[in-house]
Amino acid sequence: MKHATVVKLILLPPLAGAILLGYWIASGRMSRLFSALAGRGAVYEMLAARPDPPEPSSPPAAALPDDSAAFTAVEALAVRDLLWFGHSDSLDARFADYTARARGDVAAEDLLYDAYDVSFAAVDDRFGPSLDDWVTARPDSRYARLARAAWQVNVARSRRGTASARNTPRQSFVAMETALKQALADLAVAIRVDSSDIAGYWIAMNVAQLRGDRRGHRLALRRALILSPASAFTRARAMMGLLPRWGGSYAAMDSLARDAMRYAATNPQLGSLAGFVHWDRANARWPRGDTTSRLAHLDSAMASGPNYWFCLDRGRQDLQLDHYDLALADLSCARSARPARVEPHYLLALTFWNVSGRGGIEGYNAFHWALDEMHTAMALDSSDADQRRQAHELESAARGGQR
Repeated sequence: MKHATVVKLILLPPLAGAILLGYWIASGRMSRLFSALAGRGAVYEMLAARPDPPEPSSPPAAALPDDSAAFTAVEALAVRDLLWFGHSDSLDARFADYTARARGDVAAEDLLYDAYDVSFAAVDDRFGPSLDDWVTARPDSRYARLARAAWQVNVARSRRGTASARNTPRQSFVAMETALKQALADLAVAIRVDSSDIAGYWIAMNVAQLRGDRRGHRLALRRALILSPASAFTRARAMMGLLPRWGGSYAAMDSLARDAMRYAATNPQLGSLAGFVHWDRANARWPRGDTTSRLAHLDSAMASGPNYWFCLDRGRQDLQLDHYDLALADLSCARSARPARVEPHYLLALTFWNVSGRGGIEGYNAFHWALDEMHTAMALDSSDADQRRQAHELESAARGGQR
């Protein structure tokens, strides 16, 4: 790869920060501090204190994904603008719409999750006060509570970091736990207000995973599936908590994928669940040089049915190998599936930048597409130092008249 060689270092594969943390939990190397954290089973206790949600009279229907079933970068930035300017009523209305779309269409569940996870993911000092203002203005709004909980989960991940336990300061664990307790408090209110909002159980699964609360994770999964029995997205989220690095197993992942197939006629996307074991085996080989084996596992994962994670990781590997046309196809697949997420835009920017070296009209167009994708990535989240450096170099090349 001629440009942007830092791609070999970024992201560790998707969720790799969480996966690496999971390795330290599952291997027994997590510090005694984390193992002894108060309320480790608090997610289970919070959920068990309330009855199961009522089964919906009309569960989310089968539908094929289309452009309307994706949460876009433009929407994420619009949500943040509403938050910065204190438009609480408009925020509630917008999230009510996202929730209604997910309740009517299993293909729109990614949209609802990303509305919370992406909109409130960037490192920005305005999030805390602005989310507090939303909750203050509308204390019984489950949307405000879920938004603040989703943000606190992202804060917890950031505060913990991805270093091994022995290399992580005690205060990082304490800071993570503080954020998770605050997230759990908001979740309890949101679920009390409306136990039929599936987003609450997705966020609860994230909290349970970070705390090692296995029973809480299972209960949140079960309740989410009561609300949307044919959900591929819920089960894909659960797969992350069933990875061996998180104390799960490939047998448990395979079992979840097989059980889901009874709903395959309702939701064909469920077939892709069978690829998660191959996807994780591929990640276990990163960043070592076993690219042949890694690609074979990624190809096997994709054969089960493409999804965001499979497309993203195979595109990343294609880029590593300077297979730019293949990378463009896979990364475009990832961007189409989850267009508000930062990683596809950033990796597409790097790929187009490399393609621009071909020269001619193809190179000219590719360079400007690289700029467009990098601008989108930076607008969504500019907290990553490597991404900022690459963006600066690309902008410098543009000002210097490279293309």
